[in-house]
Amino acid sequence: MLILAIDTSGKTCSCAVTEDGVLLGYRMIYTQRAHSQILMPNVKSLLSDTGKRVQDVDLFAAANGPGSYTGLRIGIAAVQALAFAGGKQCAGISTLEGLAWNLSAKSGVICACLAARKNLCYCAFFRSDGLRVTRLT
Repeated sequence: MLILAIDTSGKTCSCAVTEDGVLLGYRMIYTQRAHSQILMPNVKSLLSDTGKRVQDVDLFAAANGPGSYTGLRIGIAAVQALAFAGGKQCAGISTLEGLAWNLSAKSGVICACLAARKNLCYCAFFRSDGLRVTRLT
């Protein structure tokens, strides 16, 4: 299954392409507030570099928060448009769960945290069994 994943929840605009669980390529660009201008050219470049076309994608995924409200709307709208245009499926991925998956090979409790505004943070706990991550809070 070919998946195109997009994350516009923070100060970076990133996208990745995986096929059957193997990362084919990714792009990440630091941008304060230009997600809407950078996202689609970034996706086009990534697909071209991986030898894939948007028509080849089976599933479109977007980070669905927590994060920048405007950034999230941009990423989710792009994924919905791409999926709708091609008659494909789309999915939302928790930003915190995405962070937790970075430690999925380890067993134990994972605390995923993101800085929020006004000296606050977004936080969630997960449990990893070495293969998969399950949300606890």
